[in-house]
Amino acid sequence: MKSVKIDAPIVRTFSEYLPEPFVDETSGATYYGYAPLGTTEEEEGWRIIKEIKDGTVTKRLYAQGTMDFISAWSKRTEYTYSR
Repeated sequence: MKSVKIDAPIVRTFSEYLPEPFVDETSGATYYGYAPLGTTEEEEGWRIIKEIKDGTVTKRLYAQGTMDFISAWSKRTEYTYSR
C-alpha cells in the first residue's frame, strides 16, 4: 500500500514577520511604515510608502526610491519619494 502524506511543511513569508504598518493620514497623502518589531521610530530600518491620489489614479511611492528598510519613520515627511 502506498503511503499518503497528510501534513505539509510550514512555510513563512517575510511579511509574516512584520507587524501591521504605522499609518499617517495627512492632507494630500497617506504614509505607511513597515519595520520589524523592536525598531524605534527614530531608527533607520523602515520601509515607508507614500500614497497619493492623482485624479482617479492611486500612486504608491517609496521613500528614497527603494523598497529597502533604510528609512526612519520620524523622518517620513523629509524624504523624496519615487518608484
